[in-house]
Amino acid sequence: MPPPANRSLRLIAWAVIAASTVISAYSLWQQQQSAQQNLQPVSLIIAQQLADAAAPLVLDGDQLSLQALSAKLSKSRLIRHVAIYDLDNDLLAQSGKPRLRSSDILANGTITLQNEIVGHTQVALRGGGSGAFPATQTLIFLCLGSSFVCLLLLTRRPLDRKVAEPDAHTAANQPIVPAYVEHAFVAVELLKFPLLRKRLNEDTLYEYIATFQHWLRRVADLFAAEISVENRGFTLTLQAADKEHLAAQAVQCAYTMNEVLNDANPKRKQAGELIFEMRIGVNIATRRSNDDAVLQQLYVQEAERAAWQACEGKVSGSVSLTHSVAKLKCANTMQLEDNSDDSMQLVDLADSTKFKLGEQIRQVLQHSRKLQDSTST
Repeated sequence: MPPPANRSLRLIAWAVIAASTVISAYSLWQQQQSAQQNLQPVSLIIAQQLADAAAPLVLDGDQLSLQALSAKLSKSRLIRHVAIYDLDNDLLAQSGKPRLRSSDILANGTITLQNEIVGHTQVALRGGGSGAFPATQTLIFLCLGSSFVCLLLLTRRPLDRKVAEPDAHTAANQPIVPAYVEHAFVAVELLKFPLLRKRLNEDTLYEYIATFQHWLRRVADLFAAEISVENRGFTLTLQAADKEHLAAQAVQCAYTMNEVLNDANPKRKQAGELIFEMRIGVNIATRRSNDDAVLQQLYVQEAERAAWQACEGKVSGSVSLTHSVAKLKCANTMQLEDNSDDSMQLVDLADSTKFKLGEQIRQVLQHSRKLQDSTST
């Protein structure tokens, strides 16, 4: 028969396990309820934003672009399924997993053109909280932790405490993983592209787009940016842990693409080829402290939308920034001018930065000319 002291310790340990299980189960239930309440308005916003973006594509019957639009949205871990329907409720495009769960949040958006309904969208968000452990796994970890406390109470040996202490030397040598990754977006709009799609023959249009995409890929590789196709052009996405470094990279990426076209367009015009007219906008996602994954995702989406807004209404070939980007320390290496629409226009870079980027621009253009020469022969 165990001594009375050991019996008391066992009772205390089992009480800790029971209390931890009950508290964790209640906390998880509260977390799921709170997550669903937060997701409902978010789902409505996403569904309507999708509807607004899909409206011109539905009118043109461009199912390929609709599919690309839905596929891009479904890449988010927050979204389980995306669907776009016409006025007759016929499916035009879908992406993700159509088999939904009871905890998923459904929302619909109305596709309208000139106050007339032409279709609707449906978005399913994953319920239960994004980025958290499943409830069963969380309970298991808590129970294991409680059992460990039980063992400590039963043994009470100093050696166990010594083993449990982390090695200070090992912990100091381990790299620190950043808790959040900043996002920057460079929106590149090809002006007159919808008109050219209607007027150019297939071969000329292919050469026009292939050349521009080649330059864009080369510039994106220089700054480790991801390219996505939009209705009016392309979006470059850059990521980094340091916001000031990321802002400098995004601005230099936009400047490099701008200078590539400034150098290439006169040669194309002299050769009787179509020149590229574009405008660029840059924006960086705003992060606030103590925000959950759902709000962070919204900030990232808002930054991408703001990057496209930043390039609207500007002069052809300009690089525009928001004030939030211009206020960063990286703005010391730039020459900026205020615009009347509460934005900043990049005029020039510091000589050292310009010299570094100039060599990269020459490499992009030389590689492109070699590719065109090999294609023509």
